[in-house]
Amino acid sequence: MKWTNLFSATLLISAAFAGNNYTPAQIAMQHWFTPNQGIVYPSVFSPRALAFDGSSVWVAGMNVVQKIQPSSGAVLATVSLPAAPQAMLFDGQSLWLANYTDNSVTRVRTTDLNVTKFPLPNCLINTALAFDGTNVYTNCGNSQAIMQIPIANPPAAVRIPVPVVPISLTADATGIWLGGGDDTLTHYTNGVQNAQVHLAGAQGVMSLAFDGTNVFAMARGTGALYMVTPGAQGMVNPLITIGGMCWALVYDGNAIWVANELAPTLYRVTLPNGAPSVQALTTPGNPMALVFDGADVWAAISGTNQLQKF
Repeated sequence: MKWTNLFSATLLISAAFAGNNYTPAQIAMQHWFTPNQGIVYPSVFSPRALAFDGSSVWVAGMNVVQKIQPSSGAVLATVSLPAAPQAMLFDGQSLWLANYTDNSVTRVRTTDLNVTKFPLPNCLINTALAFDGTNVYTNCGNSQAIMQIPIANPPAAVRIPVPVVPISLTADATGIWLGGGDDTLTHYTNGVQNAQVHLAGAQGVMSLAFDGTNVFAMARGTGALYMVTPGAQGMVNPLITIGGMCWALVYDGNAIWVANELAPTLYRVTLPNGAPSVQALTTPGNPMALVFDGADVWAAISGTNQLQKF
């Protein structure tokens, strides 16, 4: 009788889920959903940078930036740029874009879409930006220097020598962190160096993110992710090794997202009970930039000219 009831229940379950394309593994685990793989929208040609201004997402591509409605992906405005950007941030009033091969940065006021380019002599290969509340910083990837740009008076930009060729930047509560072409991560307050740590095994620091307490760094060469806690000194060991060439990190309030430029994959890293857990998410192409809009994470997919929202 028990076997008859079990057989009947199995038939009922099979009938209930027939036509729903569930896999045997999903049925076995009672996993009645498909993992979120994101919503895809068309985008500008070669999207390379993303920013969020509190209400809209902005995406920058080859000599153009677009304003996007987060709820629908609709294009709200398109603005021509004087140069091709590689990085973008929002300072509370304006967008700033780092121009990779133009010795300049571009400011776009979000209120009236006014565009102004500010020259930065002998400052090329700009791949990063950071904002400390008063100044915008960009790296000069062709030399050992960063530029400190006062948002109140951008022509008064100051060149600050640094010990390495800079690659990545992020801001924290007291200044900015800089990663370069070696294993060091250096902190500056108002342009003055006041802390430095070494990332074990790193051959360069590709990208940085701040979660309100800790700084996360992605290493070149090893694909290792590091977490630098407040007051850290000396050598910092990897938190986890992900692999790939990861140009972008973003924090969403719960997890660190990592964009792998060499594969159509994003990684969502959480730290339940202090131990890292990684979830891989598929993208239609190789992701180049990330931004969090308060609800969703957006990825710029450069090779396919698309945006993906998770």
